[in-house]
Amino acid sequence: SQEKDNLLRLSQGFTIPKLFAEGLGGDKVSLALTDFIRFALAEGGYEKKWRDEIKQVGIWLGYFPEQFEQIEQKVLAKR
Repeated sequence: SQEKDNLLRLSQGFTIPKLFAEGLGGDKVSLALTDFIRFALAEGGYEKKWRDEIKQVGIWLGYFPEQFEQIEQKVLAKR
């Protein structure tokens, strides 16, 4: 039964990180991505070292690239 449910979820595009993010709620996921971006900026080399990886985490958590870019622009505007 559980395996059938998991296959159904997978076929509908649900992944474990996305299911986790849905349990947290959009505000907390957005805050986590914001914190990742801030950390990466403080470490230096954001564009070269960090941006693509953080964006991928956002996608795994159910965010579209455009949504990630909106969060990113807000953080970059406050620098």
